[in-house]
Amino acid sequence: MRKRDLDKARAAAGAFLKITEPVARRLGAPLGGVTPDEIAMAEDKAMDLYDALKPLMRLYHDTTFAA
Repeated sequence: MRKRDLDKARAAAGAFLKITEPVARRLGAPLGGVTPDEIAMAEDKAMDLYDALKPLMRLYHDTTFAA
């Protein structure tokens, strides 16, 4: 796995946590923030999503920028 892909997955995981953490707090989750396990799980899910979307992104790029 390339470092750039890992950085994108981490950014996606960060965005995911930025959205879900306030919602979890409103629903009564502990206010201590997220645990390292939750961060790792979110990174894994973000990487899975990125891997699943990669062929679609490649197809979009190839058809949009084909000369």
